[in-house]
Amino acid sequence: MARRDFYEVLGVGRDASADDIQSAYRKLARTYHPDVNKEPGAEDRFKEVSEAYDVLSDPELRRRYDAFGHDFRQVPEGVDPQTWARAQAGASRSGARGTRTGTAEPGEEWFTSGVDFEDLFGDMFGGGRRRSWGPIPGADQEAVLTLTVEEAFRGGPRSITLTGPDGPRSYDVTIPPG
Repeated sequence: MARRDFYEVLGVGRDASADDIQSAYRKLARTYHPDVNKEPGAEDRFKEVSEAYDVLSDPELRRRYDAFGHDFRQVPEGVDPQTWARAQAGASRSGARGTRTGTAEPGEEWFTSGVDFEDLFGDMFGGGRRRSWGPIPGADQEAVLTLTVEEAFRGGPRSITLTGPDGPRSYDVTIPPG
């Protein structure tokens, strides 16, 4: 199943302000919260709305989401969005090495004469060896946290432990109020 665009999930435009995003989230959260809505699928919709809000309400995550879409968690820090797009486009075409033959369309430029892109961009994309972009281990872990009504209302710091490929790790997280 394809993931929906977070802006679409919240029903806001890409130019929405932080207040617009928060307002849309609160309205949808009240509608789909499992304690209020017992319809099948309401809990899944609530989780989808919450994930969209978590990303779009954080300026840095929103910037990365806008640049990389749903892959934003798997893209290493510091990667330029245009470089990422070119790398993805190049990976989808056959033969990132070698010469493309034919006639270029007006305004279209080709590298010819057997440019070795692996050599040219080797340091940027894995030190000269083939590396496929993929998930960063542990980047997509989730944890269920049980909160009292007061903790959910007030928010605040909590400590959680996740078990990953390197064993258990503890993280300090901040629960947003509301």
